Parts: sequence; C-alpha cells; structure tokens
Amino acid sequence: MNTTKTGLSRSRISGRVATSADADQMGMNEVFMFDSESGMLHLSKASVWVHVVKTGIGYGYVSRLAEHLGVGDNSVLMKIGVAGGTIARRRRADVLKPDESDRLYRLAKITAMAERVLEDPVKAKNWLQTKNRALGGVSPFSLLDTEPGVDMVEDVLNQIEYGVYS
Repeated sequence: MNTTKTGLSRSRISGRVATSADADQMGMNEVFMFDSESGMLHLSKASVWVHVVKTGIGYGYVSRLAEHLGVGDNSVLMKIGVAGGTIARRRRADVLKPDESDRLYRLAKITAMAERVLEDPVKAKNWLQTKNRALGGVSPFSLLDTEPGVDMVEDVLNQIEYGVYS
C-alpha cells in the first residue's frame, strides 16, 4: 500500500489541491489533505508549510478549506485579510501573498486541531460556528482573523482536550 509521509494511505486521501511549483518540485505536494473515510483535515509538517507560506499558497486551498468548513470562499478570504477588489485579484493570480498564506495556515491548523480534539469533523465545524461562553459569547470562527483570537480558540481547545473545559 502506498502511504504518504503522514502515514495515510493514498487511497484514503481525497486528492491534492494546488500548491506552489517550488513546493511540488521539492516533493511537498500534499500540504493539505482530507481523509476520505473520516473526513478529517490533515496538515503536512510545519517545515513544509514554511516553504509554501513564503512562496504563496495556491488559491485552491481557500476553496477546499471553505468547502470543508461549509462556508463560502469569501468568508475564508475575509478571515485571512483579503477583502473587496483584492478577492478578484487573488482568484486571477491563483496564489495568495505570504502574509495571507500564513493566516490561511493558522485557520487550517485550528480547524485540524478542533477536529482532532472533538474527534469528528462535523462536530468541529459546528463547534467553530457556534457561540461559546468561554470565548465571550462569540463563535470561535469569528475570532480566527487575529492572532490573539487564534490563541483564545486554541486555549479553549486545549482545555477541552485536557478536561478543563469552562
């Protein structure tokens, strides 16, 4: 059986999405994967992401993550700081700038963490969209457009994981 670096069998991964040509040449073409059996999001090692973020991640990642979360591309783009006329330019260019790529990585990382902690992608998606008292009565997703917001969501997920949920 052919397996990826993450140990998932290729037959269980629902395909690749766009990556930068440089990352592809370095054999880093599976940066963002979904397990077709569990539906869980899996990210490659941080060292792979460092390169992809610095060169700009393909726009296809925006669409795949948006679809996975059950939101529109524009919702994800707004979370990573792309708005207005810039949205059309990013679609045409088919690549995000490094700072936008970094914010998309953070969003994907929190999504993957929520799925791991809650042990179900559907529960994670619902949790991310539901108002949460521990986060001041707002949804985790609404906080993912800033680093401090990401930290808050990560803290609550850690509390859930270790049984200290407030």
